[in-house]
Amino acid sequence: MITQNGWTQDGLTALPRVLAHSLYYGAVPVNTGLYRPVAGAYYLITGALVDLQPAGFHLAQLGLYGMNVATVCVFFRRITPGPAVRAATLSLVATLVFLVHPIHTEVVNNIKSADEMLCLQGLLCAGLAWLEYEATSQRRSWWGACAAYAVALGSKETAVPMALMLPALWYFFRG
Repeated sequence: MITQNGWTQDGLTALPRVLAHSLYYGAVPVNTGLYRPVAGAYYLITGALVDLQPAGFHLAQLGLYGMNVATVCVFFRRITPGPAVRAATLSLVATLVFLVHPIHTEVVNNIKSADEMLCLQGLLCAGLAWLEYEATSQRRSWWGACAAYAVALGSKETAVPMALMLPALWYFFRG
């Protein structure tokens, strides 16, 4: 679905087609309604960078997972109340649980699961920017939250109900 996808094989010239069609349209020319332009662009760009080699895709998955782990740590640190040392310790422990949890082996091993990690990255960044906006009232933080949420939506449709996360963060984790 990815390495044998005609559009992925075409390289960066296929980017407009990827953005205009469902995710696997280049492999199965049926518009399935699975519109994930961010994930499609990720597969296309990564494929161009690694010459469609599976090992390169797996390295990119590890890099994306590493970014998620770092963002999870920052997010947990931001929402953990209390003294600095206690909050840092709790957020580090929570991040380590996230890092080593066996459920994450699938998203790292399976090339197709980049959409999950891109969605999580967008949601976490949206949450961080939203909390920053609440703390500073800077419009760039509000726009950053909107842009990060758009990345999450463009990665996977599971981001749709997560729109409730932003007001909940505001309510439960205000400074």
